[in-house]
Amino acid sequence: MSALQIQPQPLVRPVPARPSHLYVVPDLDETQTSAGSASLRTPKATAGLAGTLRTVVAFILFVAVMAGIGAGLGIIAQDTPSIEATTITSVQAGDSLWSIAAGLGIEDRSLEDVVFDIRTLNQLESSVLTPGQILTVPTK
Repeated sequence: MSALQIQPQPLVRPVPARPSHLYVVPDLDETQTSAGSASLRTPKATAGLAGTLRTVVAFILFVAVMAGIGAGLGIIAQDTPSIEATTITSVQAGDSLWSIAAGLGIEDRSLEDVVFDIRTLNQLESSVLTPGQILTVPTK
């Protein structure tokens, strides 16, 4: 019988050589380093900074435009009271916009919406009322 000879296999396979991502930079003398760190930056590094800044500015502009569009759509979609469905009332001593809105008995809308309608119909800049003031109020 003949003996079978086994060849030992290496345990570690050789890694193929990869190209290096490093490059040689010549030494700088004192006059070149005193110019500031801006001269030490590579063009790739400054382009990355400009690209990041551009991305941040674009994102901020996008958010601002979207907020403006949302606010505009909110104003357009807001229900405005119908001028035909109104009546006139006089403010009594101790009345507030909330008490007047509650006294109207409009049940299908929130009290806050009715107060908003009263302010809109009468173009009120504040909630301060004076006795005897005439207000246009919604009826439904």
